[in-house]
Amino acid sequence: MPIVVSYLEAEQVVECTYSGEVGPAELAQSILSAVELGRSRGTFNVITDLTALAAGPSVGDLYEVPRLFERLGLPRTLREAIVAPALSTFAADVQFYEDVCSNRGWMVRVFPDRTGALAWLAKDPA
Repeated sequence: MPIVVSYLEAEQVVECTYSGEVGPAELAQSILSAVELGRSRGTFNVITDLTALAAGPSVGDLYEVPRLFERLGLPRTLREAIVAPALSTFAADVQFYEDVCSNRGWMVRVFPDRTGALAWLAKDPA
C-alpha cells in the first residue's frame, strides 16, 4: 500500500506516509482519509512524509489540492508539514505545492527532516 494514514497520539498530529508511486486517485483518497481522521481527533495538524516516495502526482494534480481543501470545508487553521528530501526527483513539485497552497491562504511548509516538521506543528500558529 503506497499510503498509510495514522494518528500520532503524543503529538496530536495526523500522519500521511507515502511510498512507491502515488497517483491522483491515491492522493485524493489519502486526503479524504486524513480529513476524516483529523476531524474525529479534533486536529488539523498534518505531517506528510514523502521520504519513501518514488513518484508522485503531477503538478496539475497538486495544483488542485487547495481547491479540494475548500470543497471539503477545511478550516484555514489546517497546517501541513511535509518531509521531503531536498535532492529528490520531485523536490521542485513539492515546492510548487507549498507555493500554491501558501498563495491560496493554506499553511503548508516543506522540511528536510521530521524533527523540524514536528517542531513547526507543535508551535502556536499565532
